[in-house]
Amino acid sequence: MRVDLSLLMLAGARGHAWALSDSAGGPLAGLALTRAGNEVTVHLARVSQGPLQDVLARYIVQYLGAATAIDEHTLVRVIDPHLPPAVHDSLASAGFEQAAGIYVAPRLRGLLSATDAAHALCELSGNALDGSKVLRRVDQISRDGASPTEFLALEAACAPLTLAEPSIPVWSVPIRPQYAWELLGVGESLFTRKDSLGISVEHVYYTGATALPPAGSRVLWYVSGENTPAYVAQSVVAASGRVPWKEAFRSNRRLGIYTRDEVRKAASPSGKVGYITFGRTRPLPRAVALDRANVMASDLGTKMMLRSPWQLPAALATELMEVAFELKQ
Repeated sequence: MRVDLSLLMLAGARGHAWALSDSAGGPLAGLALTRAGNEVTVHLARVSQGPLQDVLARYIVQYLGAATAIDEHTLVRVIDPHLPPAVHDSLASAGFEQAAGIYVAPRLRGLLSATDAAHALCELSGNALDGSKVLRRVDQISRDGASPTEFLALEAACAPLTLAEPSIPVWSVPIRPQYAWELLGVGESLFTRKDSLGISVEHVYYTGATALPPAGSRVLWYVSGENTPAYVAQSVVAASGRVPWKEAFRSNRRLGIYTRDEVRKAASPSGKVGYITFGRTRPLPRAVALDRANVMASDLGTKMMLRSPWQLPAALATELMEVAFELKQ
């Protein structure tokens, strides 16, 4: 991978530069961008050819959202004329649209309704997104409503947006502190995360429970066993199922940190285990303590179920998200 150092020099006070190298110091990936107002220009987005190029490309595109994470909406342009094919593919799958060799995408932040997201897009884009798929999708949703899948597609196209739409199913899923650190990057540990997890954008979770969130659900991760148990992160489910534990381990081994023995122990006496593959994981802006969640549930006439995956009532899910995004004290 050849890197133009003059482009990296664009970082400094006006921007941001990031690089990933292998154990020998060889370059694996690089990103350089500058900011002007609410627009970000990516001058360099590269990955080296090799077995990890697709994973690295997905990672740097996801990292791009984090690197521009200032508390405002942003329009991102990628103008690197030498993008590797893997980065082209990752930008397209992340909602970027291409015109005249430039990729453009809105990055909306916070918890917004579809209507508020539409208003934010119009204010942000000016003429940059005229006729774009994302604006057409917003117009269609505003007129006709949308399915949970369509809402989540819009959310992905404007990531790190979180849409506050009651039709999106939200599940509470418990996770132990050590797994929360490894799979979600939330919490603390004496050990560093595995490199393979650090660049992965999709992971797997195993459970002995029979109720599993289906693909297209939102997960709120509840960390158990801590001094202050709380909801700490959210993800979107890519797939789930219940199969013989050996099959689950073999199919998903590349995605997680569970050992063969841990997956076996999670299985039922019949030998089957539940798995949830998930991505688009982000820490919640504010952790919601269990005590607070219990009060919310009681006020709504329900009771929290914390030992296994559980679909939250829509009203409780909405209130939890509003507290997590600091829209409600």
